[in-house]
Amino acid sequence: PGFTCTASCTSGITYVDGPKGQCLYRGYPVAELCAKCDFMEVAHLLLNGELPGKKEKKEFVDRIESEYLVHERFRDFFKVFRMNAHPMAIMVAATGSLSAYYHDNLDWSKPDDREICAMRLIAKMPTLAAMAYKSHIGEPVVYPRAGMT
Repeated sequence: PGFTCTASCTSGITYVDGPKGQCLYRGYPVAELCAKCDFMEVAHLLLNGELPGKKEKKEFVDRIESEYLVHERFRDFFKVFRMNAHPMAIMVAATGSLSAYYHDNLDWSKPDDREICAMRLIAKMPTLAAMAYKSHIGEPVVYPRAGMT
C-alpha cells in the first residue's frame, strides 16, 4: 500500500526489493551505511559512486561547509508557517524555493554546473532542516557552524 503513489524505475544509485527487505545505495545495504557512515560519507557515495577516503572526505566536507549558509531572506521565509506546521511540509516548500535564490544562470547540460547544484543542495539540507524544526517549535532560527557535521 505504501508504494502506490511512487514512481518505479531502474536506478544505478538505489535498489529496493521490498519482499526481500533489501534497500541498497550504490550496492551497500542502507542499514550498514546508517551504522557505519556519517551524512557526508553517504552523500559522497551517492554523488560519486564510492565511499570517500580520508583525504576525499576532508575535501568534500570543506566544499559542503562552504555552502552551508542560506540567503538571509530565508529567515523571513520560515516566519510565514503556522507554528504547528509539519516540519516536512516546511522542508518541501523551502527546498523548492532554493531555485529562486541559487539559480546563478547554471546550465544543466554542463556536468560541473549540475555538481554545483548537488553540492549546494546537500549543504543546505541540514540548515533548512534545523530552520524548519526551530520554526515548528516556535524558537528562533540558529545558523550552522562549520565543523559540526
